[in-house]
Amino acid sequence: MEKRLLRFSAAVICVLALLCCSVFAESAKPSLAIDTSAAVTRSADEIVVFKGTSAKLAGTLENVENAKKIKLTWESSDESVAPVKQGTVSGKNEGKAVITCKAVLEDGTELTASVNVSVEIGVKSLTMKEKTRTVYSGYSLMPAELKISPDNATCQTVTWSSEDESVATVDPDGTIKGVKAGKTKIIAVSNEPVGAKQKAKQAAVTVEVLEPSMEQAAVAWDLKNGEMVASRTGISGLKEDVPVTHGITDLEIRDAGDGKTEMAFIYHATVEYRPESDEQIEAIVKGAKNGGIGAEFGYCIVDYTTGMDLEEKNEYEVVCTAEVLNDGQVKHTAGNGAWIILNENVAIKVTATWPTGYEDFCIGVIGHSTVFADKNDTGFWEGKVPFHKTAYYFKDHPEYTHFVRVRELLEAAR
Repeated sequence: MEKRLLRFSAAVICVLALLCCSVFAESAKPSLAIDTSAAVTRSADEIVVFKGTSAKLAGTLENVENAKKIKLTWESSDESVAPVKQGTVSGKNEGKAVITCKAVLEDGTELTASVNVSVEIGVKSLTMKEKTRTVYSGYSLMPAELKISPDNATCQTVTWSSEDESVATVDPDGTIKGVKAGKTKIIAVSNEPVGAKQKAKQAAVTVEVLEPSMEQAAVAWDLKNGEMVASRTGISGLKEDVPVTHGITDLEIRDAGDGKTEMAFIYHATVEYRPESDEQIEAIVKGAKNGGIGAEFGYCIVDYTTGMDLEEKNEYEVVCTAEVLNDGQVKHTAGNGAWIILNENVAIKVTATWPTGYEDFCIGVIGHSTVFADKNDTGFWEGKVPFHKTAYYFKDHPEYTHFVRVRELLEAAR
């Protein structure tokens, strides 16, 4: 038994010895390799040479005696694309070629090694059309307009990234998405391959993320079909706000054809106030400053995201009209001739038409009596100033202005 084990062990040792000799013999075999470390590489067997530039390659002999005396020769499969001289490859014209290095050993053995070469038009620069952009949290922004120079650069793709994804993220196609209020940079980096000591061309745009404007304003979204809400409205000259009820009825939403949707409703407002004395009438007249208008009605259509007016400057093609069905005007006269007109019971038919699919806007009604002369108000009607920065918006009394968000009406009607 012991003899059989000994004979078996001896056989194993012989096999291992033969394997070791085989591996050693293989590793000791003469070889030729091309060193591409000084070139721009795309993969282990391909380098990139940009038109008008050159790249240095080196042939490396292994397990060869007197290797320094062995002459290396270089050939290109297409001299019109990438000629090569003593290992230096020049980018002459766009295209592909194979560079081959050859060595003939003293015993006549010929060794060869090859590498693929792609000659391309290099990217000189990336630039953004805009330096800064604005997006709203929860909303998306089209990709920043990016210019790659020259126009005929071979690489026309980039990789997008955000410096702070807690503020804004960016999709592979460059679409920016707002996450929370703040600022960050969105960066585009060319996908063109670069050398070990080079940096890829890149460009950046600073993105400011804002909260949706009407959400920031914290107005009352209280106009619901068939529901009346109680609030209090200021009347110039009175020390205390007066009770008012608001609401909408007769809501209709229909397909208007030609890719349009139409909505109509009647807005109602009732002022629960009657002047009790000549002094109150005089106070209101004095407070109004313009001849005795004691209360007023107005409306506006506002983009929810930006807070901008959609009536005068309207990229969304929203059309809104208001028809007075009942202005409820009552004239109150004091004993000394002072007078005011109060819109005590108002009924207005509001009709809005817009491109089907756009639902992110609001219709607001203004039921207070303050006289406005603020420059921001003019800016709002010109589409330059958001609603919450005008005198129409009362920061401490958002209930003075009553809004309906069209999306909510549509969802309720579906």
